[in-house]
Amino acid sequence: MSLARPVRWLHTYLSLIGCAALLFFAVSGLTLNHAAFFESGGEQMRLWSGRVPRQLLPAGSEFEARPLVEWQHSQASLRGALHDLQLSADELELVLKGPGYSADVRIQLASGAVEASETRLNAWARLDDLHKGRDSGDAWSVLIDVSAVLLALSGLSGMWLLLYVHSRRFAGLVVSVIGLLVMLLVGWLWVP
Repeated sequence: MSLARPVRWLHTYLSLIGCAALLFFAVSGLTLNHAAFFESGGEQMRLWSGRVPRQLLPAGSEFEARPLVEWQHSQASLRGALHDLQLSADELELVLKGPGYSADVRIQLASGAVEASETRLNAWARLDDLHKGRDSGDAWSVLIDVSAVLLALSGLSGMWLLLYVHSRRFAGLVVSVIGLLVMLLVGWLWVP
């Protein structure tokens, strides 16, 4: 039995599964490459102040930040995952981050007074951060890896299939080599 049939099946379904990822990374790659155009004027800043319930504040050396972060999400409409936490004798500072998003939270331990500064970027900036996997969490990181493997296998199976099509093999290989040479040439000559 020829390998062409299972490779064709594999190529077809890998390409179909990876189509959404290919389109996402193609569009977001374009917006990322021209971020100054797409992201300009899309920044929104908001200040928030309030009071944190005493039971959520650190008591001694043991401190669980998750309930405090969840309280910030529900009460202050802040979002993002905990990126950094700094605890001093009189103050707690939290940094929450997500794609196209950041919030700096400062809490006075004695009074529970909280002040938050939130920055939300536009949808293009969020898309660009998702493209890079910046502050997007473990699940998105796995999705990026799976997408990369799917697209690589799709490309390799497509090249394998090209070898079975005698009438287009030479032209296909020439075009593939030209594409590779253009990438190498641009990288060699014009990338600082």
